[in-house]
Amino acid sequence: MNRFIIDHPEWQKPKDKYVFGFITLGFWMLWIYLWLPLLSLLAWILGFKIFHLQMIEMKGYEGLLSLLGGYLLVILLMSGSLYVWASYNIYRFSGMSRRVPRPLVSLEAQAKILKASPDELAKWQQSQMIIVEHGKIHAGIDK
Repeated sequence: MNRFIIDHPEWQKPKDKYVFGFITLGFWMLWIYLWLPLLSLLAWILGFKIFHLQMIEMKGYEGLLSLLGGYLLVILLMSGSLYVWASYNIYRFSGMSRRVPRPLVSLEAQAKILKASPDELAKWQQSQMIIVEHGKIHAGIDK
């Protein structure tokens, strides 16, 4: 059974659902706003009158053309930095297998770090819920 809250939206509180919904709506509005210059250009090409007014009569295309250079520069900088970072990682990690499992830590070593007995730690590991309170650890009730 999958116990992640992202897979079970019914587990969210109503307040959280509304907050995340408004955040999502805000980002969708920002995304649409960023596409407006291209949408305006397409509408102008298709012959919509309001866009003709904005793009031709009010010289909106000049603003679009002045922004295209900046957009291109940002895209090139971002692409270049990602390429350099990927190349560096390929150079640094090529031929190495990093997907090896870590050695297991013994129950005694864990108990020593937590300042508890191995039997008590084994009981905690079998519990479904553990409450930790500023230096105290309580084993939860098993269901």
